[in-house]
Amino acid sequence: MFFLAIQDPEAELREIEMGLIFISLVAILGFIVFRRLGRNRPSLEDELAEIYRAVRIPTTPTKDDVRVTFHTYYGVLVYVVQQRHDLTLPADRAEQLLWRLHVFNLKHGIFAYGGPFVPLLSYFNYRIQVRRLREQQLHHAGTRDDRP
Repeated sequence: MFFLAIQDPEAELREIEMGLIFISLVAILGFIVFRRLGRNRPSLEDELAEIYRAVRIPTTPTKDDVRVTFHTYYGVLVYVVQQRHDLTLPADRAEQLLWRLHVFNLKHGIFAYGGPFVPLLSYFNYRIQVRRLREQQLHHAGTRDDRP
């Protein structure tokens, strides 16, 4: 048994509109991707290096230094880079570095795969590291030997 499809002139117009909307969204996404990949400003690795230069990490550690571990995320959709930063440095500089790396995640991690979760993940990682930094400072203050 054959059924005749009843042609709705409005249905064909809706399909064309949906196709145009889809093509527009793909074009906008493509523009964002190519703009990020082909920009004239420094690469993201250079931006991370600038963060390190701005914090001025000392070359020789001292006994009062704290250990910091933080992850940065960047990329576009399926191309994602997760970079681990594991350092020992003075507490004041460690807090500056953590904040700058967190801001880096907020700016560049949102375009990575799972991007909507990167700011939340980065914030909790930042808070945990700041808390550990404070604990290490208290530990260093409690273990100092001030006796002659």
